Amino acid sequence: MKTRIISGNYRGRNIYFPDGIFFRPSLQRVKKSIFDILKPHVKNSLFLDLFACSGNVGIEALSREAKKVLFVEHSQRAIRMLKKNLSMLNISREDYEIRNRDVYSFISTFTQRPDIIFLDPPYTYKKTGIIIKKSLALNPQILIAEVPFGFDAEDIDGWVKEERRYGQTKIYIFKSKSNISGDI
Repeated sequence: MKTRIISGNYRGRNIYFPDGIFFRPSLQRVKKSIFDILKPHVKNSLFLDLFACSGNVGIEALSREAKKVLFVEHSQRAIRMLKKNLSMLNISREDYEIRNRDVYSFISTFTQRPDIIFLDPPYTYKKTGIIIKKSLALNPQILIAEVPFGFDAEDIDGWVKEERRYGQTKIYIFKSKSNISGDI
């Protein structure tokens, strides 16, 4: 399975995914919408890609000149594909880090302040709401969560929440009330 990079330095290049029911890449129209939202924030950002799988969203961020992407993924199979994708695109090791960890344990101990957090947990993941709250505690400029249509994210004090639907997929956009300058 493969998808394409939409824009930037690697535009039109392929990203590959492991086969199997546990790996679900973001749809192109959802990814395009996400990056339409993130466009003013990506360049020179520290970008956290949680549940990174083979790097679809994080590599798109690198293509659009994120300063650094931190990929967090638990699956060894997905990490092998992520490394293969990064290598095929000849992306410098200085531009990314890969953490082979459970996202819950990672986010519970991470202390840096990222500019952007993107998370796309498996649709059957039970701790999505907790991961959103713990991620927002890191005070990013913006957080985007890609979730199944039936998931409802809580309102979080100090954050503006927007919801968009794409078929059976929803994205939640959280932006700090203290960082808002115009529309989300």
